[in-house]
Amino acid sequence: MAVGCISVAYGWQATATTLLQTRVVAHALRAWPTPLGATVNASITKFSADGTTDDESVRTTLETVGRQVEQFATWSRK
Repeated sequence: MAVGCISVAYGWQATATTLLQTRVVAHALRAWPTPLGATVNASITKFSADGTTDDESVRTTLETVGRQVEQFATWSRK
């Protein structure tokens, strides 16, 4: 199963540590984490009520993780 790992925390160290542990849990559950994992530093990046953000870097990274999950899921069905 393809899994996209995304961590959101208040600070870079917390986001990186959380992302690492999310990937470890995914592997333990026999999932296939995408090569790219996303970290969102909540002290910097803000989201609006509708889920959008003005942070272009975060938006691009999240979209890439989503595309990778979709591609890997499609490949695993073949």
